[in-house]
Amino acid sequence: MANANPTQSVDLNRFRHFLELLPQPSASQIEDLLGNALSIRSTRAAFAEIEAKPEREQACPHCGSDRCQRWGQTRTSVQRYRCSDCERTYSGLTGSPICGLHRHDLFFEAIRNMFSGHRLSCRKLGRRLGRSKDTIWRWRMMILDGLGVASDGACAGIVVTDVALCTDGAAAYSRFSNKTGMTHHVVSNKPGRGVIQRAIHIQKVTSLHERYCEFIKLFRRPASKYLERYLHWVLLRSKLEPEAAFGRVMDS
Repeated sequence: MANANPTQSVDLNRFRHFLELLPQPSASQIEDLLGNALSIRSTRAAFAEIEAKPEREQACPHCGSDRCQRWGQTRTSVQRYRCSDCERTYSGLTGSPICGLHRHDLFFEAIRNMFSGHRLSCRKLGRRLGRSKDTIWRWRMMILDGLGVASDGACAGIVVTDVALCTDGAAAYSRFSNKTGMTHHVVSNKPGRGVIQRAIHIQKVTSLHERYCEFIKLFRRPASKYLERYLHWVLLRSKLEPEAAFGRVMDS
């Protein structure tokens, strides 16, 4: 067998020696590098969803005309369109809840964190994104409100079919279900009471309750008026990808 080229071997050894001489990055530098990479990915994903909306609808949101043309870009580098009939301009953000936001990539990153397995508190996520904890909290409420009223009804269908009050039959729960109009099922480990309508099983109820308790622990007792939104959040986490959630918020 022919020997390897000695010149290539020497060059490889020199290159390895050169790499050893380079300073090793610190933990903070590695974290900054990963953060920059994540920011680029979030920016691309957010802009892809924004740009897809007018291409998908192909109609002016002001008058409904399909006689539209590209018309430069907005200050946030989003593609702008102009309607040839009403002569008004618009973009994929026109009429959406996030139309006034300047950092759509950060908003998308907030959504991505909500649907990831490693959720951060508002304070920690705000520190990572360079925003206040109050801003992150407002974004989360905006996201949950948008998902609850998604125009195509897909999210609403998830919530309606999945949410029911399953209890041990205490009188307080019955009064609460009557007041809110929520379906109430009584389940227990007694014979004949562990399964309701062949779908609601006590083990399933217990599992969902444990998931919710583990999920809500991070938020340190949110106000009761927000609990329904957090419950929707639990249910939607396993059903939507961040990109789909971002699109639904835009369409709300």
